[in-house]
Amino acid sequence: MIPTKNFDKPKVICLIRETKLKLSPIRWFGVVENAVDSAVKVVKESSIKRTVRTALAPWGDVCIHDHTYIVKKQLLSPFRPSRGKKVWKHSLSLLKKNFPITKPLLYLELKNGPFTKRTFLVTKWEESTNLGKAAMEKDSIFDDLLAQLLREAARVVANLHNAGFVHGDLKWSNFLWLPLKTNRIVLTDLDHIERSGSGRKQGRDLARFILSAIEFQMGDEFADSLANHYFMRRRIYPPGLEKSLEKHINRKQKKYETRYPELSVIRNANDS
Repeated sequence: MIPTKNFDKPKVICLIRETKLKLSPIRWFGVVENAVDSAVKVVKESSIKRTVRTALAPWGDVCIHDHTYIVKKQLLSPFRPSRGKKVWKHSLSLLKKNFPITKPLLYLELKNGPFTKRTFLVTKWEESTNLGKAAMEKDSIFDDLLAQLLREAARVVANLHNAGFVHGDLKWSNFLWLPLKTNRIVLTDLDHIERSGSGRKQGRDLARFILSAIEFQMGDEFADSLANHYFMRRRIYPPGLEKSLEKHINRKQKKYETRYPELSVIRNANDS
C-alpha cells in the first residue's frame, strides 16, 4: 500500500506551452481528465495507459497520453522521473533544433506526497498517415511516393542520432506523413526516447527501422537504399554502430528467413 501519513492533499505538477490561458494546475488536471472521458477516438488502450484524440481549448484537436500508475510504479516513482516528463524534456530539446516531432503542449503529474499516481501528456494532433499503414496498403507496383517518404524517414533517423538521441522503437508506424505540409515526415511515440551517443544503441535503433523494409516485403535492394540514405547523413558516427546494426539484423532475420533468405543491408561505411 502507498503510505499516506503526514501527506498533504494531492498536488499537481504542470508544464505548459503555446498558450496564454492561465489556470491552476489542479484546474488543468480536471479539464484534461474530462477531455479524456469525452474523447472522440481511442488510439491505444491498455490497463494502465490510454491514448485518445479529443478537443482541448485553446489548442483544438490534441492527443492525450493518460498513464495511471500501479502500486509498484507509485512506490518507485520518487526515484525515477516519469516517462511523460522525460518525453517533455527531450521533446523541447529536439524542438530547439527544429527536429520534426509531434509537439508537446501540456504535461500534468498528479502526486500524493512524493508518489506519482497519474500523468497526462498532451501533444498536438496532426492529420496524417503513418508510414506503416501506407506500406501495408501499397499498390502491387512499387509506390514511388512511398519510397521517397521512407528515404526521408531514414534521413530523420540519421538526424536524430546526430543530435545525440535514440528513439527506442523506430517501426514505420511511428513516422507520420503530413501531406498538407509538403510531404513532411514527423516522428511520434517518443515513450522510449533517450539521450545516447552509443553506437550499440544507435545500431539497434537503425536495425528496427531497416527491418521494416523486410517485414513489408520491400526487398533487399530497397532496404540497402534506406541504409545508404542514413549513412549519407552520418559522416562521423560512434564506433560499434555497424557491428550493432549487423548483430540486431541477424538476430531478427530468422523471423523472416523463410520468406527472405538473403538480407544485405549492411554496407561498408566507406561506400557511403
